[in-house]
Amino acid sequence: MPLKKITKKEWIKKGLPETITNIHVGPYYRWDNIKKDFKKPIIIVTQERRRRKPKGIK
Repeated sequence: MPLKKITKKEWIKKGLPETITNIHVGPYYRWDNIKKDFKKPIIIVTQERRRRKPKGIK
């Protein structure tokens, strides 16, 4: 699945959120217990989230 670079205007036109988020696209290697080796990589997308402060702490 090829990734396509789009502009901010196209992003907003598709109805996606305007706020900035950090997205990482990378491979995930699953361990094969039988062969004792890694399987073929799977492309995954992860989103970094800010840590929330516990309530009551300023």
